[in-house]
This record gives sequence, structure tokens and C-alpha cells, in this order.
Amino acid sequence: MTLEPMFKRMARDFAEGNVAAVAAAFATPSVVYVGQKSLQLTCPEDIQNALGAYRKNLEVESYAETEFDISYQSPETNNRVQVLCNVTNRNERGAVISSFDASYILREDHDGRWRIVDHEILPPIASRLAAGIALV
Repeated sequence: MTLEPMFKRMARDFAEGNVAAVAAAFATPSVVYVGQKSLQLTCPEDIQNALGAYRKNLEVESYAETEFDISYQSPETNNRVQVLCNVTNRNERGAVISSFDASYILREDHDGRWRIVDHEILPPIASRLAAGIALV
């Protein structure tokens, strides 16, 4: 079982501006850690708002696409999997807007879908890309 198709779908949906579809990949509640700060996601609307703000910040730099390059996926244990990857956002010319390593913990729900319960960005994203996101 590989989660690569899920991450490819999330990248495509995010690039197309479908933040609701990307938000559906997250469980609630969940947490996103960015350096020493975190973002508590208590409902789907929180996730959509955060993703929308992030995408808006990328659009300032002519955002065009996101790529997830998975370097590791742990074996499934207690309906949980860890995925380590590099996330790259590119502009319309293919130049890198941002690139960072990330860790995702996913849980398989009762319906058989994998959902993100924990997400850590290593190292933190540039502050210009976090504008409007309620990191505390």
C-alpha cells in the first residue's frame, strides 16, 4: 500500500484551487507544526481557510504547481503511517517558490480513507508564505 496517489491528488487539487478537496484529506482535529509554532485545525473550515491563505500567498509569486516527493513511508502500525517528503511549489516558469521537507502522520479511518492527523514542516516556511495563517 502506498500513499503516493493520495499526495499526487492533493497536489493537483491544490494547484487547481480546490482547497475543499485537499481539506478532505485531513482529519479533525489535527495539528500543523511550523517550527516552534502550530496551527490547530478543529474543523474542515479551519483547514480550508489555512489552505486558502497559503495558496493566496503563493499566487503573489505566480504559483502554478505543487510537487510531493515522498522519500519514506513507514509500515502501517495501528492504522497509522508516517510519510516523509519534500514539498516544492513552483511558479508559471517552473522556478521554485518554496521547497521544504515535511512529515505527515496519517490514520486510516473506519471508511478505509487515509487522513492526515499531524503535519510538521521542517524547516519552517518563509514568513511571507505564512501571512494570514493563525500560527501560535
